[in-house]
Amino acid sequence: MERLRGVLKITVVFMTVLLCCAGLVAECHGAVKTHVVIGVGGDYPAECNGMTVIPAGDVAGRSISVPDGFRILFSNGSVEQLPYVDQRFGYIKIYAGNEFRLTPMTGIKICSMRIYVKDDYSSGWKNISTGLPIDRVGSRYEWRGESAYPVNLCVNGSSGDYQHVAYFEIDYAPIVETPPGTEDPSDEEDIKPVVITPQTASPISPDQEISLSCETPNTRIYYTTDGSEPGDRSPVYMHPFTLSPSTGLIVRALAVTPRGQTATALRRYYLDRVESPVDFIINGCRNYETKIDCALRIAYGKGEYGYVATADTDDDTQYLLVKFPRGYEIPRPNTMIENVRGVCEYMLDQDGMMMISAPVATGECPNQLIPAKKKISSIGERHLNLYVKISDVTFTGEKFVDKEGYSILAEDIFGVVENDLKQRKLAEVEGFVGLKGDLLTLRPTKVVADRSDSREAYLKTIAVGGGKIEVFDAINDYTLTPVGRPLDLALPLVAANSYYAYLIADEGRELVSLVVDSELLTPDDETLTDTPYGALYEFKAKGGETTVIATFGLKSGVENLTDDSEKNADRAEYFTLSGISLGYHIPETKGLYIRRKGPEVEKIAGR
Repeated sequence: MERLRGVLKITVVFMTVLLCCAGLVAECHGAVKTHVVIGVGGDYPAECNGMTVIPAGDVAGRSISVPDGFRILFSNGSVEQLPYVDQRFGYIKIYAGNEFRLTPMTGIKICSMRIYVKDDYSSGWKNISTGLPIDRVGSRYEWRGESAYPVNLCVNGSSGDYQHVAYFEIDYAPIVETPPGTEDPSDEEDIKPVVITPQTASPISPDQEISLSCETPNTRIYYTTDGSEPGDRSPVYMHPFTLSPSTGLIVRALAVTPRGQTATALRRYYLDRVESPVDFIINGCRNYETKIDCALRIAYGKGEYGYVATADTDDDTQYLLVKFPRGYEIPRPNTMIENVRGVCEYMLDQDGMMMISAPVATGECPNQLIPAKKKISSIGERHLNLYVKISDVTFTGEKFVDKEGYSILAEDIFGVVENDLKQRKLAEVEGFVGLKGDLLTLRPTKVVADRSDSREAYLKTIAVGGGKIEVFDAINDYTLTPVGRPLDLALPLVAANSYYAYLIADEGRELVSLVVDSELLTPDDETLTDTPYGALYEFKAKGGETTVIATFGLKSGVENLTDDSEKNADRAEYFTLSGISLGYHIPETKGLYIRRKGPEVEKIAGR
């Protein structure tokens, strides 16, 4: 079958060549048109009245000429794969991104071209100059028009797409009105550059008009303002225009002469003021300060970072991440601020933030920071900088994961979760959606633990006899002093996490004993460490309640029981601990207690 296909192809090409040899001609706007075939050629001679055979192998960079007509040039274009000729199977393999340049010689114009395709695994051909697709008719693509200038085409499609091209049919004719000695138009030096004005790198006013020009007569200029490539379907420049973040700030222009010559230009503009936080990010000016020309409100702030929004926005709004000056006291939420200036930075992540100058607080704003309820699976880049609430998630220390297995990266820039909620199930988490690299993140402002989680741990401390217990989740490794404030015992701990209890005795007192759940420790236990802050004990929280009981006594004799207890020493049901009567029953608090009876220490089992 493959052999038969080859015979059929060769027959088609051969018949076309016979027509060429027979001198088939046509009219091309008053000029005699010559028809030639460019192909693999098979067993036919290299030339036959314009029939040109493309040599086998890679053809990128090879110039193939038709005498007194034109030359063609293949290139790999924007991809690594090279176009090549397979004479065995009779096709030219051209990948998506490969380019085909057809340049008429002096005094010649291209009238039309047809590209016959055997196998097509691409999105077709397009004109590089205009960006427009080439029409397809059956198994061929047709370029129509007249051009005395190069025709630049490429295969369109995704990476790895390709075509097997059987051959090209090209019609060309002499330019009758062209006098002898005209330069080869392939030099493309006739058209003047297209100019975008003003030509400045500094920010411009939103009222600044943008103009386009080209000194070549009768030139039509197409343009876009959103950075996309202009073509003949783009707006035609008629008069100066202004720019805004909504219309785009990247101007691209395409100048086209009546003879098909083209010139292009591109310029990125920045504005010196914008009307909203969202516009500030779109503006993206990093080298000059931009003013947000409206009143803002502080939505949230802690440490160096915060979020602001326009003062009159609805609840479901976009916020702007800001970094305040070092040492600046952030106004409380819902404070209105004005005269906000700053530069756009991408140091923290990829979604941009504002390095803000000191704003001026002007009053209160009634708007509240109300989150939009979302599922992790529904959050996308369109929600960037949105304030959201997510329910039923687990915090792993790196991500928030919901019960369906979807996750979002945790970026704790405000320090509201740190380590005390790792591997914990949360009833809900609130925060702002951000972007770090290519990954969406959640910057939490509030987390609420799920009390039904059996892994939660609770702490109960009892200090008896003139001292106190302070618990921390971190210490200074060098001085063994606590870091931060004592933990709020109303908050749950994290099971299996380490905590540090400082046992601080009043003046004239010292630690007599320490009971942690069912473990009794004496002051000389090696797990207790003397520090400038007090005796230090490290323990791990467990699920449920952890009870820590420290007993302090007088340094002289370490008397824990009053005389009253010694008088009634024979009545085992009655206990007084460090002068505090425990009654006639075993203490209700679970754990172990001790009492000192002279030089001896006796354990008392709790329930």
